Amino acid sequence: MNREIKFRAWSKSEEIMIKWESLIKTIRRTVDYDIFHDEELELLQYTGLKDKNWKGIYEGDIGNQTRGKWKGIGKIIFSEGCFWFQRKIGSNEELYIAITNDEIEIIGNIYENPELLK
Repeated sequence: MNREIKFRAWSKSEEIMIKWESLIKTIRRTVDYDIFHDEELELLQYTGLKDKNWKGIYEGDIGNQTRGKWKGIGKIIFSEGCFWFQRKIGSNEELYIAITNDEIEIIGNIYENPELLK
């Protein structure tokens, strides 16, 4: 499977999301890569998929499962070598669903919109 490898990053100090193009420029300017060693940036990988509105889906995104058996709001995570849609189904239970293009609508991310998961 071929997919585009790209990232975006959450800047913890500035509290802004940095797009792929700006991230590459930042990496090229940073000779000693301290920006990553200090954990200033939280790197979020692109899944290679797009949501039902053709918006790229990244790790850390919050989505609304709009079709299928398990409708509801959850977040995109990377676990055990795969990207998953994770959502709570009870007070202590979580459901992990494989991501499909036409069933998820991205509505935010865990850094800028954490209230969406409550």
